Amino acid sequence: MKIRFFLVLFLLNSTHSFCQTKLSGQVFDSLTMKPIPYVHILFDIGGGLVTDENGFFKINETKTIKELKFSVLAYEEKVIKHRATKNLQIFLKTKTYQLDEISVSPEPKDTEIFIKNPNKKRRTNHWFCHETVGSEWVHYFPSDDTNTPTYLYSFSLFFKKNKANRKLRIRVYDTNENGSPAQSLLHQSVFFEITKKKGWKEFILSQYNIKLPKHGFFVGVEFLPIKSNNEKTVCFGLNAKNNNTNTWVKLTGGEWFKETNLRDNKNRIENLMIKIKLERIVD
Repeated sequence: MKIRFFLVLFLLNSTHSFCQTKLSGQVFDSLTMKPIPYVHILFDIGGGLVTDENGFFKINETKTIKELKFSVLAYEEKVIKHRATKNLQIFLKTKTYQLDEISVSPEPKDTEIFIKNPNKKRRTNHWFCHETVGSEWVHYFPSDDTNTPTYLYSFSLFFKKNKANRKLRIRVYDTNENGSPAQSLLHQSVFFEITKKKGWKEFILSQYNIKLPKHGFFVGVEFLPIKSNNEKTVCFGLNAKNNNTNTWVKLTGGEWFKETNLRDNKNRIENLMIKIKLERIVD
């Protein structure tokens, strides 16, 4: 009886230890040795998490994770085998991008900036509040029928008044053949803070030279980890148009899907209130 009791107790303790297995560490730039903020860590079984502003992460394992993928803009992805350890150090190499050929003109050319705004209303009667870390919300914009190179100058979102500032990451994507977001058109992480003031918030992107494809593109935001309890849920303005959805969503480690559950009191599909400014060269 004593032997059986010992075996049962041993198995219970082993199971408890396995469930409590923790993996923690920090992600660094392999060249500068500086921490990389807000890195996506994707699990081979699905799902994942985002590191904090100093690159720290902690995983309380509840399922069998065999591999972890570390992914963030401007760096090469890295896959490691999962092993229970603390204070793990992950080093990511910077990624090299092939830039489009730039033609140099002896005379400077003028540019024009124009607004592309699918949301004609200045105000909204509905708000959508969200805080899931690592989730991305983007809006699709069809491109104009023109051969003139077009660049993204800025984009604006309509926010509700917040009790504290909140940091988000800007996302810009190309379009897949099936209409979903494809590869990123931004080659580095660009962050911004939502202030306490209600209304349109514009984010200038002209310095990143984001050339837009002819078949359409996506612009939106990613929700980042909250630094303190003072930061609250972010609330976006919504409005309905033509009962079609142009809003796409992706959760950490998941796939893109169209958001069709946001509806007004007439059961019309609502989209994020967003507008953009485009820049073109004038001959």
